[in-house]
Amino acid sequence: MDAMEFHANMLTLASRFRFSTTSGLRSAHRNSLPSIKGQATSRHLQWCAADCVLDPDENADLFKSEVKRLNMKFLDEGDHIHVQTP
Repeated sequence: MDAMEFHANMLTLASRFRFSTTSGLRSAHRNSLPSIKGQATSRHLQWCAADCVLDPDENADLFKSEVKRLNMKFLDEGDHIHVQTP
């Protein structure tokens, strides 16, 4: 899945759920900051990852199911759901 397909899938999610994206594309410098704790191979560096914070009334389980249905991966990091290409 390339960046264009990833962003098309993110638009699909946005049409079905209310959420904010707190991180998307990152520079290598920002990704390396201790406060970010980004990995050197982070998909954020290729426009292929987003950190999503659902609105309080949204169902996280349904959101994660839709992420899977769109052939993407997620990691529930507690304060946000990291979504990325497979």
